[in-house]
Amino acid sequence: MQAELYFCLKKLGFDVRGEVTSLFDGERSFFDLVIFHGHHGAVIIEVKNNDANALRNGKKTRQNRKYKAYGLPIVYYTTATPIDSVIAEIQKHVERL
Repeated sequence: MQAELYFCLKKLGFDVRGEVTSLFDGERSFFDLVIFHGHHGAVIIEVKNNDANALRNGKKTRQNRKYKAYGLPIVYYTTATPIDSVIAEIQKHVERL
């Protein structure tokens, strides 16, 4: 799933990078995919190989708390989310930059 989305985004011209690590406030994060704008991350993409309904509906997890601390939009790509809608959401966030 992650590779499929990565290559779709690359084809569309996005500066997308996979398996991005970051350290923020002393905590390390490992992002599945990140869209970059210039030299900075612009959109975090979390890929889940399940429907992840709880996460998509705002379940508070340690991972979500860490990711939200970056102040970037977080887009979830799950087995319950059509890839086209994920790409459209990413495009919406990038257009706001």
